[in-house]
Amino acid sequence: MKTIETNDERVVEIEVKYSLGGMNYFTGVLERRGYYLHCTPVRYGDRGKFYTAFTGVKELILEVKRKSKKAEQKAKEMGVEREQVLLDHVCRKNKINLHYKPSNII
Repeated sequence: MKTIETNDERVVEIEVKYSLGGMNYFTGVLERRGYYLHCTPVRYGDRGKFYTAFTGVKELILEVKRKSKKAEQKAKEMGVEREQVLLDHVCRKNKINLHYKPSNII
């Protein structure tokens, strides 16, 4: 996981995670099984991390039939290509200004 500092009390976390897929009853969408790139703004408080609903995004990077170390490594490499796009989207959507413009964060 990569953490990028912002100009306010938030940070933006970027991470590749595996998902079993299936029905997401919260959003009503059938999700595919595979590795997703997550980009989420987070606030830290006295009691730990705080996420705000609908502030982050995720994108399927690699669809797989099962979890494996080889597929995870490939997904991380593929995530490097898309992370800046997701970071820019989250920053625009949530009016976040970064301390710097990262060129390669994963």
